[in-house]
Amino acid sequence: MAKYRRKFLKPTRFNPKGHMYVGVVWPVEGSTGKKYDVELTDEGFECNCYGFGFHGYCKHSKAVMKKVEQTTFDNFVRILWAKESKEEERSLQHLGLGKRL
Repeated sequence: MAKYRRKFLKPTRFNPKGHMYVGVVWPVEGSTGKKYDVELTDEGFECNCYGFGFHGYCKHSKAVMKKVEQTTFDNFVRILWAKESKEEERSLQHLGLGKRL
């Protein structure tokens, strides 16, 4: 049995299990110029820096998580808006009002 548990930064806006970005590794440059890797797993984000191993989060993983959450949310809103627009257009056509302007 391992002495230490693996730590993960859990996203707040989406469930990472089965997410389209699981397995993707983002290369991040730290403030001192060192290169780190942040990966999304089924359990959350992981970074290979010392701070993440100690705390379970770091500025690298938080930055990547923020960007992925924003991208995921923006895509969701865009898809939802497109779906609503098509349904509204169909309703107008059904009423004989044609396309909306």
